[in-house]
Amino acid sequence: AISLPPIQPSPLLWPRIERRLASVATARRAPKAWRTPLRALAASLALIAVLAGGFAVWRVSHPPDYQPFAMIATPAGTMAWELEMDSDSGRMRVGAMPGAPRMRDRSFELWALPDTGAAPVSLGVLPDAGREVHILSAAQMRAIAGASKVAVSMEPRGGSPTGAPTGPVQFVADRIRHG
Repeated sequence: AISLPPIQPSPLLWPRIERRLASVATARRAPKAWRTPLRALAASLALIAVLAGGFAVWRVSHPPDYQPFAMIATPAGTMAWELEMDSDSGRMRVGAMPGAPRMRDRSFELWALPDTGAAPVSLGVLPDAGREVHILSAAQMRAIAGASKVAVSMEPRGGSPTGAPTGPVQFVADRIRHG
């Protein structure tokens, strides 16, 4: 084993070491220019996640309260579509019954018929099968509030291109009123 005699360090060595250690510690504590925006972004994303999660829990615990709105039958009396409405959320659930007519190149479009005699207001294209939820606009909700009947017209595939019925009215049904 080699042994070296101890040496006395320069009296300036320890203060230099302490200064270097202090500068390293200060650099670690001081935020870098890119850390602040990243932390703000992370906090924003965390807040968005919490809000989205809260909304999802609220939606699950407060599902739409659908009430019967109208039943549309064919002239032969076969049930074609069932309409339900949640007035609070402006959602209308439309279900095609087994007796719903189907046409490959045409669509059936639902219209609110205002009691004032104003022009019909489209409430959307009816499904050929299954159920759909239509989220209605404020104008559509106003039209429904002032209508005691709905109608179904035959339109080009995808619905009326003009915003007004272009095809013949196939069915008319009374609106079901509650309370």
